[in-house]
Amino acid sequence: NGDGINDTAIFSFGGLVDNVGVEIFDMSGHRVKTIMGSDSFVEWDGRDDSGRIVESGVYIYQYSLEGERISGLIAVAK
Repeated sequence: NGDGINDTAIFSFGGLVDNVGVEIFDMSGHRVKTIMGSDSFVEWDGRDDSGRIVESGVYIYQYSLEGERISGLIAVAK
């Protein structure tokens, strides 16, 4: 909501990594955002690839690190 509290989700990789991509999907399986990074973490600000704030709801995140596929859920509330 822009108040500076819990406005981003941080995905931390525990060390410097090259070219990690975190994909965010809605519950229908449509990809809403791809975040590319080459650092120890990337952040998602709740916006889709078009820059619009996503609707409130539950989203799925996925990324691959060291040959392992990691996925989980993240909730967005406005």
